[in-house]
Amino acid sequence: MKFSIHIATLICLPVFLFAAPFTAQDSGWVSLFDGTSFEGLYIRIDEKLKNPATQTDFTISDSAIHASGTGGSGFIATKEVFSNYQVRVQFKYNTSETPRNAGLLYHIVNASYSEGQTWETESGGSLMFRFPTCIEFQMYNGGGASGFQGVGPHTAAFLGIGDVWGKSKVNKSSSLSCPYDENGEDYDVIVGGLYCARRVGPVHREALDDVNNWVWVRLDALGDSAAHYIDGVLANRVWDIEFKDNTSPTRGPMTSGHIGLQTESYPISYRHFELRNLGSDGVPVIPGCMDSLAPNYKPFATISDSSCAPIPGCMDTLASNYDSNATVDDSSCIVTMIKGIKTELNSLSFDPHNQVIHYALPVTEQKAVLSFYNTNGALINRQTIHAPVGQINLKSKTEIGTNNLVLVVLQSENTVSYIKCIIASD
Repeated sequence: MKFSIHIATLICLPVFLFAAPFTAQDSGWVSLFDGTSFEGLYIRIDEKLKNPATQTDFTISDSAIHASGTGGSGFIATKEVFSNYQVRVQFKYNTSETPRNAGLLYHIVNASYSEGQTWETESGGSLMFRFPTCIEFQMYNGGGASGFQGVGPHTAAFLGIGDVWGKSKVNKSSSLSCPYDENGEDYDVIVGGLYCARRVGPVHREALDDVNNWVWVRLDALGDSAAHYIDGVLANRVWDIEFKDNTSPTRGPMTSGHIGLQTESYPISYRHFELRNLGSDGVPVIPGCMDSLAPNYKPFATISDSSCAPIPGCMDTLASNYDSNATVDDSSCIVTMIKGIKTELNSLSFDPHNQVIHYALPVTEQKAVLSFYNTNGALINRQTIHAPVGQINLKSKTEIGTNNLVLVVLQSENTVSYIKCIIASD
């Protein structure tokens, strides 16, 4: 450790640390699609598992997944199962035809995929319209709800596929497919009629422009509840979600599953398919450095991952520029010359005639470190002392030399004492 000695007034200036611009990863979002391959994803079309290398229903270009809409109905989904998360994706239809129909599928039953399954195997779980038991965050737009009295687009509707139940709030006075209403009446989403009884969501009289523009959708899935967002605006909320099928014949909470993107006879593109984990309290799980003084501090982080970069500074408590926040010494320590004696408990005294330093440790201290610095601030000698009372003969410190001004520092666990001495010749 290098020191410099000054007789001066020390002025401390604040240090400001600047970080690079934050990315999606900094805020906890991770990609479920790498933009170039189907790695980590599986594909089912008309109930059958497809070989990603040979199927043509989904293709990749320009960092997006494109569903042709010319084959059968199905989906592409994560091989991994998730619970307690946010997932977001952008979609855009490649046709102005109405109606247009696709969706974000979630809580897809585990049996729909397992490692080692052969191509063309049937999916597991109860099947309805060629899909396993799951929930659809609908991206339906235009025309009627499959012929339901000409009802307009209802992107963000909640549709349980298979035996799925839940609770929500709706505007019962409306005839528009039971639109979700945050201030509406309690409503049971039940197995039964295909639409009003099982689909809950906003109905827009004017269609979203999802042909010329990319539209953001986001799902918050926490325990047995779900919230649907369109371009950042809450559009739907359902809770107490339950299901049953041949993988789980007893009705129970629906809290986890694969996450997929649907194809249903309409060309559509998806991009920025990303996920962020949530804690049990609903707060995003964002690992990172949480020390605001560290150069790689992440203000979005909610869990410390021990990644904080070292904070450089002077770590010697004896120096006038000691930095209590420093985690790595940067050799910047400054020991300011002390005129006369500065000691809290009279731990040090100097006998210039005999060239002896006397010390006395506080009664509560068991040991201390005695250090000698020359006028250049360099450490000349350091030793540990254990006796509560004693003396050091400076003449025995031949490495110090004679006629030299030295700063002697005694540091115990709780106290620090300083004294200035001149080593005289005989």
